[in-house]
Amino acid sequence: MQSLHCSPPGPAISGGTMTITAANGDEIEFEYDGTAYLDPATAQIGDVFTVEGDFDIVGGTGRFDGATGGGEFTAWVVFEGFGDFEWPATWLWTGTISY
Repeated sequence: MQSLHCSPPGPAISGGTMTITAANGDEIEFEYDGTAYLDPATAQIGDVFTVEGDFDIVGGTGRFDGATGGGEFTAWVVFEGFGDFEWPATWLWTGTISY
C-alpha cells in the first residue's frame, strides 16, 4: 500500500489518499483524515505514532472498479524521519466495502 497526506505541524492529518494493490494488480482507492498522537516536530527516529481516523473508499480498478464504502482506522507507524519515505506500519480497518 502507498499513502500520501499533508503533515502540518501538530497532530492533524488531512487530505490523505491511499492505494491498496491486490496480488493480481487490482487497486482500491481511499481518502482519509485523522489524528496522529505523536508530533513529528518532536519525534525521534524509531518512535511509534498511533494514528486514528476515518476513511472513504472512492473507487478502484479491476474487480474494485466503482468500489464505495468507508469506516474507521487505527495505525501504528514507525517514524523513520522525513528523508525516508517508507515507514513501517500496522493498520486496523473497520468498515464496509461494496464493489
